[in-house]
Amino acid sequence: MGCRLQQLGDQRGRAAFDQFDLEFTDWLFAPAGCGLLYIRDEMLGRLWPTIVTGEWDRPEFKAARFMRVGTNNRAILEGLMAGLRFLKDLGPERVYARIHQLARMSFERARALGLDALTPEDDSLYGAITAFRMGAKDAARLAELCKRKRIWAMVGERVRVSTHIHTRPRDIELFFETVREARRG
Repeated sequence: MGCRLQQLGDQRGRAAFDQFDLEFTDWLFAPAGCGLLYIRDEMLGRLWPTIVTGEWDRPEFKAARFMRVGTNNRAILEGLMAGLRFLKDLGPERVYARIHQLARMSFERARALGLDALTPEDDSLYGAITAFRMGAKDAARLAELCKRKRIWAMVGERVRVSTHIHTRPRDIELFFETVREARRG
């Protein structure tokens, strides 16, 4: 069982995980490549790193063998620290409340358009990500409209909306107005 910790909110301690990852670039303003991967000891032998350097295959290093990629980039670490200070200054509870409020807004907009929600209606079961399904023709039109309006999106028949601390309510409104336009044809 894997998960993304940002999706767990206050339920972090209630489940056992094989692995989870924290991706800091979206919700912490940290540079690309910053994050954290937790792997339960029993699962370490089943995972293989995609980029390796010397001694990557030494099981006694446990999860540290997944970090053996050569010289670290100091700028990335400085960016990560700035992102962590930003989170600390705002407070994790405020950040979670904001991204969850925006996710609820996305869920409500999708429902108002009659889209097939893939996210549970009970908002205690999701954090910052909601998803819905739309038809192939509508998805193709949505992809073209997003490109034209410079909305960064990876659109398919299943659409995932990830809200972040920097997401603005008007960004969500623009996206769902674009969905509405795509569905009108």
